[in-house]
Amino acid sequence: MAGETVKQVQQNYVVHQARLCADPDLKFTPSGTAVLELRVACNRRYKKPGTDDWQDQSSYWGVVVWGEQAQRLAERLHKGSPVLVEGELRSRSWETKDGKKQSVVYVHARRVADMERHSDAGDATAEQRQASAEPDLTPDAEVDRLLDDSDIPF
Repeated sequence: MAGETVKQVQQNYVVHQARLCADPDLKFTPSGTAVLELRVACNRRYKKPGTDDWQDQSSYWGVVVWGEQAQRLAERLHKGSPVLVEGELRSRSWETKDGKKQSVVYVHARRVADMERHSDAGDATAEQRQASAEPDLTPDAEVDRLLDDSDIPF
């Protein structure tokens, strides 16, 4: 194996194509760091076994975005916006005032791409669009880029 390069594989990695269930909630830490909380829904459609009936199933996730990306997204996203979320799953636990234990699993986002085509894009200059735009890729192209075959360890 001398001379071979071994690529490290991210063990906790998720990519979700989803829509926002509510408007984004932008907050700031005491030190001034932006934190954006998103609530998204991922839908799955499947054929019910043994029948010709189709079933729809929705999963709901919390997403947390930090820093400058959080501020940019807060200005652009709204309830119903389609997004592509890339990040890792994290969990948080706490105890309520009445002593009940609570926990939540959420996506700690590394990147969130706004998948919506804006009709007012023609009003902005090319420089303004470039400065504020996330990568303009379709969901399939984005997933293909993120899951490059050369990164698969088997």
